[in-house]
Amino acid sequence: MLKSKITTVYEKHNCQRICQGDILRDVQFYIIGKGSAQVDLKFPYVIVISQDCDLEEGEKKKVAKPTPEGLIEFNQYLPNILILPAFPAELVKQGEHLKELFSVKPVNIGSDLWKFIKKNSDPRYQFLHSDVALQIPEMVIDFKIHYSVPFCYFEEKYKKFYLATINELFRERLSQRFFSYLNRIGLPNIKTLSMSVEEAQ
Repeated sequence: MLKSKITTVYEKHNCQRICQGDILRDVQFYIIGKGSAQVDLKFPYVIVISQDCDLEEGEKKKVAKPTPEGLIEFNQYLPNILILPAFPAELVKQGEHLKELFSVKPVNIGSDLWKFIKKNSDPRYQFLHSDVALQIPEMVIDFKIHYSVPFCYFEEKYKKFYLATINELFRERLSQRFFSYLNRIGLPNIKTLSMSVEEAQ
């Protein structure tokens, strides 16, 4: 087996463009809530999960020459960036990570489930190890929580937000696990369904 040249989970790059796996901190934006109310959100950390090929192509819009009508002749325009909030691990363990955001009652995660989460064996969560040198704490991503943020807004704040980047192999694994979670199929309760059919006969 060939050894990978990647020796660390995280790295830092020169911020020439937004990349998949970028870790950003203190990200603020708003969403539209009930009754069209503006809901302000602030996350301690977020991870860019949009495909890197899309981000690379989306960057080219900067040099695309507009038509005389002012339109951009570029069919790879990327209007939004998909991000995953990452919460301090201890908050997730205590069930506190959604309390202030959505007024969700905290539910403590038991030790057995927490062991699975730390090993990335639970499909709903991704555990990220700390890196003291890069100021990255232990964090957990909850795949149920994800947002799409306008590219233009994100781009303006990007260098201010940027902290580090998850290296290629690790970010690809994260991407696979996230989209696998979104792609899961909810199956009916076959036992209950079979009983209903029998009762109907």
